[in-house]
Amino acid sequence: MKYKLMLLPFFMMGHAMAQGQGAYLGFKAGVESISSELTEENVAFDSIGQDGSVLGGYIGYQIPFMSESKIGLEAERLHHDFRLGYTDAEGTQRMEMTTSNSISTLLKTRFSDQTNVYLRLGIVQSKLEFTSAAGEISEENVNAAMGGFGVEFQNETDMTFRMEYRFTAYDEVNAFVLDEEVNLTTELNSHSFSIGAHYRF
Repeated sequence: MKYKLMLLPFFMMGHAMAQGQGAYLGFKAGVESISSELTEENVAFDSIGQDGSVLGGYIGYQIPFMSESKIGLEAERLHHDFRLGYTDAEGTQRMEMTTSNSISTLLKTRFSDQTNVYLRLGIVQSKLEFTSAAGEISEENVNAAMGGFGVEFQNETDMTFRMEYRFTAYDEVNAFVLDEEVNLTTELNSHSFSIGAHYRF
């Protein structure tokens, strides 16, 4: 009886894994396109758009929900590699997004024995660096709401591969805050497509 009690946690863990419950750790890479609008007082300037790349990792935990679905909670950190330029009478001003952290909820449903489709809703905080035409540099953190959808492919090992589209809408943020005489704000929208892989524990 004592040995059966000792083995009980392992049986419970195996049952949870069979039901698709557990933690996972992964990485992802992709491309991102950001559109934005810079507003000075009541005058708006469209950005010189530029595509960039994203690279980072994520960790999550999922539990079964109903018979064919799962709910997951996922945290992510990404590095962004792109710049946006704004051209006005003063010259060209630049904005860079360097890193972002996010937390999101995933609702997954089984499409086939080895394929899941999912929806994602979450919140993001990204770090922006602004460089004015005069060379002044300032940094800001900006919050955002995101949504997306994707597909996961599971194999017989503990690896899962995924593809995902994501849209992120950022809050308005003040730009070039080091210059007290300039009142500039910017609004960003991001479209990204990524591929990733994670290991299920």
